[in-house]
Amino acid sequence: MDAEVLGDLGDRGLLVAVQGDADDVVAELFRIGLWHGVNPSRLACEQARSDVPKPCISPLRVILNVARHDANMTFDMLVERSGVSRNTLLNISSGKFNGDLRTWLKLARAFGVSLDDLLSPVWHDRG
Repeated sequence: MDAEVLGDLGDRGLLVAVQGDADDVVAELFRIGLWHGVNPSRLACEQARSDVPKPCISPLRVILNVARHDANMTFDMLVERSGVSRNTLLNISSGKFNGDLRTWLKLARAFGVSLDDLLSPVWHDRG
């Protein structure tokens, strides 16, 4: 950690003890928002608001149903191939649940496509 960072922490009465390499220290500083007075989560939100369109997640249930139909898979076949529980698949398929990143990664692999390709409809018709 360089002298400037240590000085910043000392001036604020905060010294962070992190074991590991410099990347771990920087990650901890970002986590607590002390990297040279910048709050990275605030910057990320501001950037997301101005540069990145919001995805429309309402078609997730349709994405799952179309991909499963196109792959000629039953729910049981998809459970076996993806490792995702039948209950989770049924909840996503009905729109009760959107699923998490891990679930969609497993589904993309089961369908033999990239996550980007599988989820590309969430970006369509966004302006």
